Amino acid sequence: MRGLRRIAYVMATGYILFFYSERLFWTVFRPTDTVADTLITWLAYCAPAYLFLALVRRFHIRHVSAVFLAGAVYGWLIEGCLAPTLYGTEPSAPFPVSLLCTAVSWHALISVWVGWYFVPEALRQRRHLRTLLLAVGIGVFWGLWAPFQWLETPPLVASVPTFLGTGLLLTALLVLSYGLAGGQAAAEFRPTRLGLALALAVLAVFFVQHVRTLGLRPLLVLPALLIPTLAVLARYRHRQGDVLPGPAAASLVMPQALLLLAAPLTATVIYALARLVGPRWPPCHTVIFPATIVVGGLALLVSLVLALRGRPLPSVQSGKETADEQ
Repeated sequence: MRGLRRIAYVMATGYILFFYSERLFWTVFRPTDTVADTLITWLAYCAPAYLFLALVRRFHIRHVSAVFLAGAVYGWLIEGCLAPTLYGTEPSAPFPVSLLCTAVSWHALISVWVGWYFVPEALRQRRHLRTLLLAVGIGVFWGLWAPFQWLETPPLVASVPTFLGTGLLLTALLVLSYGLAGGQAAAEFRPTRLGLALALAVLAVFFVQHVRTLGLRPLLVLPALLIPTLAVLARYRHRQGDVLPGPAAASLVMPQALLLLAAPLTATVIYALARLVGPRWPPCHTVIFPATIVVGGLALLVSLVLALRGRPLPSVQSGKETADEQ
């Protein structure tokens, strides 16, 4: 049973990161997407998710700044192994902007910080208003970002019912994943040699293809990013607690988790308004895209500086814990 809980925990965490990293970015399914493709992509995300969880456990990560650094490692693994974006292969993110976009600007900032850290913290603390505000904020971001697909080639303009149905389905699975990613499975999780070997093997398959295509750049860029960041995390492993949810995380499956459905509902309202306005709707993605790069880059810089100075940002629960200690 412990092994099954570990697998469920990793797969649920993989879906949480997959939701924010992949589905929130692409907003709706493209005509060429299939159920099999979606499942394969989700399973592929479980590999870097496993390594991310291994980092959290190995370095006893607790503080917000350390979480962001671990999130940057996760993002670089996604964009440097599963995809070649890290090496400047996309016109929208040429090298060296590709070092931040989208590994740091989306994966670390949105997937890990918001999706993996702040939302579960609000759920575990049973902060209903905070959970609702986070859900509405995610929905606003989602709705403003979604129309970027209208400018793709070919354009992808989903109907409002399709957008709503897709959003509700994906978010319902997200709520379920938050429940599975807490409780006893999270408390018991320990990375194993077999798990690490399998996760690294999956990433290596993709990474080797990038080396064959791009030459030495992947061999130089990815280690140059990972090694210093891991060194910073290792330096503070003894100064931090553990951010992984413990047995009390059963609250994740309680009714307040359904407040997260406010995200697709809010996004649909904005998306419907954008459909109504049509061509006059402002291209919000042209502002969001560079804004996330700037915010993500600043968060990375601040997290590194604070970590190197020995003064990382406190955890969300630090105030409560201090009061309890007193």
